[in-house]
Amino acid sequence: MAKRSKKTKRNRKKTPARSAATAAPSALAKLSTAEIAAELQRREQQITRLQAKQQRLLDQLNEVEAEIQTTLSKLPRAGARRNRAPLSDVIAKSLKGGELTIPEIVSAVGAAGYRSRSADLRPSVSQALLKDERFERVARGTYALA
Repeated sequence: MAKRSKKTKRNRKKTPARSAATAAPSALAKLSTAEIAAELQRREQQITRLQAKQQRLLDQLNEVEAEIQTTLSKLPRAGARRNRAPLSDVIAKSLKGGELTIPEIVSAVGAAGYRSRSADLRPSVSQALLKDERFERVARGTYALA
């Protein structure tokens, strides 16, 4: 078996780098100076038109963003309270007059302007009556302030 010589950095043959003079002629080299100047002018005009178009689009985008912000500011915030007072406080005010049944409390809460997303306010009122220590059960379905 013949022994191969190891190529090291020292004994590698270096290929000369291509200079601009030996490189293949580019497309620009084939054009006259007047043609290159005309092409530069055409591209500068195109850049000017594109920059104007960009500015118009940015202005439109700013208008749309402002419209979005205006619309969002008119919407109720997520989690924002719909009522001035919690349900238990409204119930307490309605019970100041004395004992009331659950249907009477539900009517009084609705008359006080309490709004709920629930189709039926009765379960919410019942839960509030059970959880709040300000209310005591006087009889079945009848509550008063403690």
